[in-house]
Amino acid sequence: MNISIIRRETFHLEPLVQLFTATHKANGYPVEGPPRLELPESWPEFFASNDASAEVLGLVACQLEASADDGRMYHEPVGSIAGQVVTADSPSAVLGHVSVRRLPENSIVPRLWGDSAGNEGCADDMWEVCRLAVDPISQGKGIGWRLLQAVETYAHAKGKTLVLGVLEKDANAIQMYEKRGWRRFGQDKMIGQDGREWEEYFYVCPRQ
Repeated sequence: MNISIIRRETFHLEPLVQLFTATHKANGYPVEGPPRLELPESWPEFFASNDASAEVLGLVACQLEASADDGRMYHEPVGSIAGQVVTADSPSAVLGHVSVRRLPENSIVPRLWGDSAGNEGCADDMWEVCRLAVDPISQGKGIGWRLLQAVETYAHAKGKTLVLGVLEKDANAIQMYEKRGWRRFGQDKMIGQDGREWEEYFYVCPRQ
């Protein structure tokens, strides 16, 4: 499968709402539920993990025709047709998403990072991966890997330390992070809006 990773645009949001609805139905991600299709005003904050102003990068993964993948990291979108992305090369179906944001003020990550083997660092030097998801019908084809690789490259070029939180129940995601060399440095309890609790692990990406 030929995949193009492009910057997320406004016209991607509706198909992404459908994508996250599908992931929530398939495996319970995200645990707080997908965005509501009838409330488009709430979509931007959802994809930026509840703080649109903190987001520094949003990417989508799209399927291209075989002749369209020229090896570029990003393809610039030029429009949309019936909810699908259109690049300068060919129409493309939205299959995945990832966002990178600055750490919120109430983030537990800096404290956990500092407590881990005497690490030193500043929250301003860290970015967080969030809303990484792949359409269930397209999982197992390397799309999540490509999205993660893209944000790793971007963050390292900007001199940022990349971190993320993942729930213990999401074993496939944990396996992918560890396979890419991400290292666990802390854990905490996540309490959902309905009172349910999950163990959350925090990972850091090694510098390239």
